[in-house]
Amino acid sequence: MTEHASGGVDAAAEEEARLARRLRQFRAFAGGLLAAMALGVLAASWAAHHAATPPGRAIWQMLAGSATAGLVGGLADWFAVTALFRRPLGLPIPHTAIIPAQKARLGAALGRFVGHRLLTAAELSAALSRLDVAGLLARTLRDPPVAASLERGAARLLPRLLEGMEDGRGPALLASALRQALGGRAAGPVLGRMLRATLESDRHQAVMTSLIAQARRLLREREPVLREFVEGRVREQGGRLVGWALGSAVASRVLAALSEEIDRLDPEGSELRGAVTQWMRGEIDRIETDPERAAQIGVAFSGMLAHPAMQDWLQGIWVRLRQTVAADAESPAPWIAGATHQALERLSSMLETDSGLRGRVDAAVAAALGATLPRIQVQVSEFIARVIEGWDADTLAERLEVRVGSDLQFIRINGTVFGFLAGLAINGALIWLGGAL
Repeated sequence: MTEHASGGVDAAAEEEARLARRLRQFRAFAGGLLAAMALGVLAASWAAHHAATPPGRAIWQMLAGSATAGLVGGLADWFAVTALFRRPLGLPIPHTAIIPAQKARLGAALGRFVGHRLLTAAELSAALSRLDVAGLLARTLRDPPVAASLERGAARLLPRLLEGMEDGRGPALLASALRQALGGRAAGPVLGRMLRATLESDRHQAVMTSLIAQARRLLREREPVLREFVEGRVREQGGRLVGWALGSAVASRVLAALSEEIDRLDPEGSELRGAVTQWMRGEIDRIETDPERAAQIGVAFSGMLAHPAMQDWLQGIWVRLRQTVAADAESPAPWIAGATHQALERLSSMLETDSGLRGRVDAAVAAALGATLPRIQVQVSEFIARVIEGWDADTLAERLEVRVGSDLQFIRINGTVFGFLAGLAINGALIWLGGAL
């Protein structure tokens, strides 16, 4: 980037030097032409004075008058061109050195012209239509250096962003996102789709297997407590004698029945598992289609999110998320960078192929520029006026003269030539009329 900037400065300096040489050449030519007119006046006047015949004297007088007209025209145009940039001959003549004297006013006028005549809504709209903002954005995102810079930036920025939300805003953000997704009447369809996806992929079978294993372990660990509970209920219902005689047997039968039912559920493809799956399908249908059921689920979920235990759980999730992201950012190939790369590729592809998206991007950019255009116009006008006002007056005059001075020298050349030709025509006409009279 430094080399590019240095190259730009060198090119500008070379262009400045070329224009300065061109100005010197045209200025020398215009000055030489003016000197030729002066010599012509002297030579023609001397020749007219020493002419031997009246016709010869008339011709030399005509040439002397023509050269005088060319000299006067050249001097007048030299004065006009010079007065733009400096005082002719350094004399304090009024209304000279116009550009240095009127620098601030010229800067303000130029700023207003650029701001309110060039930066118009119509011009910007035409420029945007030619620019193809969506296509330019797609090509920029696909450019390897730009994409790599964005990927590195995302890998560095995300951990800092999450760390800055450690004051409780992070868990609150998670809770808000969950509440938006599963709170209110939106809870039913969202939860229904989640459960249906789990059901269709048979992942619920693994959950059921885990629950059955937990139930079997709980039954084994709690067998003494359950046995004592059943025996107590038998004594309450049948009396102490029945409880003493049958309580233990009834408890054994109940525990054995529970164990058998759990065993019946355990094999995949069992009838009971199928019945549970069918019941789940019916409940999912209710969740997705029944507005009251969806509202009940949303209210229940919102209440659950407000529970202190859920808040602690969200805080733990946030901490683990932040730690995971921070560790990923330190790895040689961060997942964040890869995800950003894929997202940029998808976005650039969509910008190139999706005409609807391209139209929305172009419209959004045009609307944003249109909304800020009045402020941009004022700021650009003020910026140009401020910059020009801060320039040194003599330096400004020199730079402008280098840029446009060579073209202005043609005014001097044309004035000298036109003055000579006009003088020739006028003097010739006068001589002809005098001869005719």
